[in-house]
Amino acid sequence: MITVIVCTNRQAFLPKIIENFERQTLEEKELIIVVNSTFIKVDGIGYSFIQIPEEVSLGACLNQGTRLAKYDFVTKMDDDDYYGPDYLNEVYEALVLT
Repeated sequence: MITVIVCTNRQAFLPKIIENFERQTLEEKELIIVVNSTFIKVDGIGYSFIQIPEEVSLGACLNQGTRLAKYDFVTKMDDDDYYGPDYLNEVYEALVLT
């Protein structure tokens, strides 16, 4: 149903990204983490991720994540925000109704 793209250059935020995603009640979802740093170790994340050098802009990182999305609907989450359990349901409904 929906692909979530999160860009980060902060290794300490990886657990928060995963917690936010796993908290979502929407069943059909995909997480793509775009790691915008060559210095972050991403072994064992358990989700799709791509690693892009830090010189690449946030917009280019998001575009690369979008190209990898398996669902037609794509949204982003920030690495440092809290997302309640119904966030993706609300985003999906808004996208479908527009």
